[in-house]
Amino acid sequence: MAWLRLDDGFTANSKVAQLSDAQFRVWIRLLCHCARSHDPTVDSAAIRETSGLDKRNLRVFCALGLVDQVGSDPENLEVHDWAKYLPKDATNADRQARWRARQRNARNRPEGVTPTVTEPSRTRAGTRGVPSRPVLSASSTPTNYVDAAEDDPEPVAVAPGSTGTLPVAEPEGVLRSV
Repeated sequence: MAWLRLDDGFTANSKVAQLSDAQFRVWIRLLCHCARSHDPTVDSAAIRETSGLDKRNLRVFCALGLVDQVGSDPENLEVHDWAKYLPKDATNADRQARWRARQRNARNRPEGVTPTVTEPSRTRAGTRGVPSRPVLSASSTPTNYVDAAEDDPEPVAVAPGSTGTLPVAEPEGVLRSV
């Protein structure tokens, strides 16, 4: 998709202000065609592809200075000051090269591995993360889990048949229904 830059003073320009509503719409369509084709030339293709652009409107655009004759050929027309108002993007080649390099690096990365997963943890020195999942004991079945506490250096094994939970004391004055 191409972009057409118009500043907020575009409609206040003395040349543009002299256009009728219909001519203004044709002028905008011509500018959009030139932006899409990346070419300010107003040739037979531009006339054919721009709705409402005919010889009469071209004469008006030329008389107002919106379109210029290039060289001695009266058929060789170009949008006035196109390069001044819609310059080529000087950073485009660099931006495309960086994007292509990122894509190339992504294709060369081992399948399913992203840099953030394989980088070491970035915790503060002296701290140890608490596992977010219960730790299986060494000789347990999948139902014997123990939560690893932050100050426990090693996971604690749970006796087979035990639930691994401790009774919780109820606050005074709380009645439980049985």
